[in-house]
Amino acid sequence: MAFSGGTFSRLYSWASDQSNGIKIRADRMDDEFNGMATGLSTCLLKDGSQTASARIPFAAGIKMGGQSIQLDPANSSAITAGTNNIIIVSAGGADQVKFTDGTIEPATDNDIDLGTASKEFKNAFFDGTVTTDALAVSGAVDFDGNVQLDGTLTVGVDDTGYDVKFFGATASAHLLWDASADKLLTVGGALIDIVKDKLMIGGTAVTTTAAELNVLDGVTAGTVAASKGVVVDANKDIASFRNVTLTGELDAGSLDVSGDADIDGTTNLDAVDIDGNVQLDGTLTVGVDDTGYDVKLFGATASAHLLWDASADKLLTAGGALIDIVKDKLMIGGTAVTTTAAELNILDGVTSTTAELNLVDAVARGKIIYGNASGASALLSPGGANSVLTSDGTDISWAAPAGGGKILQVVEATTTTEVSTTSSSYVDAGLTGSITPSATSSKILVLISLSVNAAGGAAVSENKIVRTIGATATDKYVFSQICGPENDKGNYFLSVLDSPSSTSACVYKVQGFLTDQSGTVQYQRNDGADIARSVITLMEVGA
Repeated sequence: MAFSGGTFSRLYSWASDQSNGIKIRADRMDDEFNGMATGLSTCLLKDGSQTASARIPFAAGIKMGGQSIQLDPANSSAITAGTNNIIIVSAGGADQVKFTDGTIEPATDNDIDLGTASKEFKNAFFDGTVTTDALAVSGAVDFDGNVQLDGTLTVGVDDTGYDVKFFGATASAHLLWDASADKLLTVGGALIDIVKDKLMIGGTAVTTTAAELNVLDGVTAGTVAASKGVVVDANKDIASFRNVTLTGELDAGSLDVSGDADIDGTTNLDAVDIDGNVQLDGTLTVGVDDTGYDVKLFGATASAHLLWDASADKLLTAGGALIDIVKDKLMIGGTAVTTTAAELNILDGVTSTTAELNLVDAVARGKIIYGNASGASALLSPGGANSVLTSDGTDISWAAPAGGGKILQVVEATTTTEVSTTSSSYVDAGLTGSITPSATSSKILVLISLSVNAAGGAAVSENKIVRTIGATATDKYVFSQICGPENDKGNYFLSVLDSPSSTSACVYKVQGFLTDQSGTVQYQRNDGADIARSVITLMEVGA
């Protein structure tokens, strides 16, 4: 074909035909002109009467030479390539949007809407700053990052407000502005903690602590309440004061004290003569460090007194005075002496040395004071577990108990609860016992009397003893039991000596299943008239 894919190819060369002696022929002329007609009939026409039927791939793009693309000439809608690399989109005879390098902007300020009330954009993604004169949000707003407001944040309008919540890191804890109540509330354990700046009242910072403020809670003027502040009444009077403690001077026109006087500061008196009781609620100090004074406490008997002798640094009794400790114990090195006077008097006349007496100081749990091979007093340390104290007739020592194989404890468990099975897998027979060995070297003798019956025909069962320590189960003994014909009931006895090597609780139980025949295996069958019983006995045997 002379015209294909936009390329016109000549079928014949007239100059070559002349050279080759080929005359001009009608068929060759028709072929050439038919090719031209085909090419012209498939071309786009400038009057638009013949349009493209498929996509036209422009290899070098569409170059308009600075002209517009008229999308709707009747309504003046076009895309125009302006100067300075600006692309202008116009509609309705007016420029609407301009595209420049790095910018999309409206042609006129405050003129173009993005979306409409009925046709909204779905999502918007910005990697920079969004600047707007106003923001109206009809739905929820979800911010996953920081929000910075450089102006005033207003929620609601005057007389119509909305709740505002500020959640914390603890579940349900939040600060709530309750618009309906006109209150700022804390919910779910949330707190308002004023640290850096102080609470301001009328422009003045409140420096009082919360504990100090709470002292005024429930205060009544002119009265005194425990642990509360005091406010004078209209006459500047306060009633019901109990005790007044002064750390400075008391300057009063007159002083009338009908009760006790408690002075925490220094009282300088030329002489003191007290005819009544003296109560000191603080420390009584006599002298200063390195300079002391004698203190005498006289009793009811002439010359009998307790003397703190400052020159000797000793507390002495004189004139028959005694120190009698009754309520509290004598303390030595912070430890109370619980020994009675009668027990201490046993030592009266004892000739023990200081070293021998100090053995008492070294006595601890499990130790014994004894006479060693040299005849001197010494401490015997505790022996090993389960050791016994023995004597060879002269000296004593710790030794292992003589002999072995002793029964240390016995545990027995029984059951009359019927268990039936036709399962081909192990099930619990209902017989279980538990024992806790006293030593890892002990063995456990397991004795079992197991009640087994065949029901509904002959049956053969396989049974086993299972030991469980903690979460570990171990098969210790497996045996088969032929129950025989129907209602062949009886108790079968078996035993096993186990070495659990543990001091943890050891649980032993029996499991079984039907291995042959068509009947049912029954453990502890209960037929109403005869109640069968199974027994497990566990004995700890010492090594």
